[in-house]
Amino acid sequence: MFLLRFAGRVVRRVIALLLFGLIRGRRVVVAAAAVVAVGWIALANVNRLPIPAGSLPGWVPVGGSSQATVQPLRQSQAGKVGPITAESVPAVDNYIKGLTQFDAKLMWSALSDDAINAMKQRGGSLDVLQSGLDDAKRRGARYEDITMIGNYPLSDGRHYLFYVLTRRGFSGPDQLEQVYFVFTVTKDGKISRIE
Repeated sequence: MFLLRFAGRVVRRVIALLLFGLIRGRRVVVAAAAVVAVGWIALANVNRLPIPAGSLPGWVPVGGSSQATVQPLRQSQAGKVGPITAESVPAVDNYIKGLTQFDAKLMWSALSDDAINAMKQRGGSLDVLQSGLDDAKRRGARYEDITMIGNYPLSDGRHYLFYVLTRRGFSGPDQLEQVYFVFTVTKDGKISRIE
């Protein structure tokens, strides 16, 4: 029962992402296609994909289950680095927690030095980030759901982590939207890029 509801939610989100991508342009379409591919793999391997409950500290998984034990994916393709997992990364957990709690310090501390320097070169700072978060919070913006699609290990030790967040009040008063994030995490566990 839970798996059917979970699969239904994933399918609805993927369709929403595709529609969003078609509306927004090619770059989003490519990213949405990546999310669809990861989602398809996750759905095809739902009985083997490890989905640890509570992968974000302080969050209770939707569906009420506090524990999930599932077998890892089998590695069958030559040259494949590793399976897509649902293993969380503390820096990404902190970034998302900061995002949903409108706390720029948590978000900023999750970033690598290179990412911070790149933001500073574009005129960003901790204060500018907090100001934007405060403005969104004053307008009544909020996050309603966080779904981790997967964690994919790269051959150089980095990881790509795919998330879909459902939020309300960012585009307009009480307007619901779903956005995706692709985090690139360095070998030392910091976020080097967010798409």
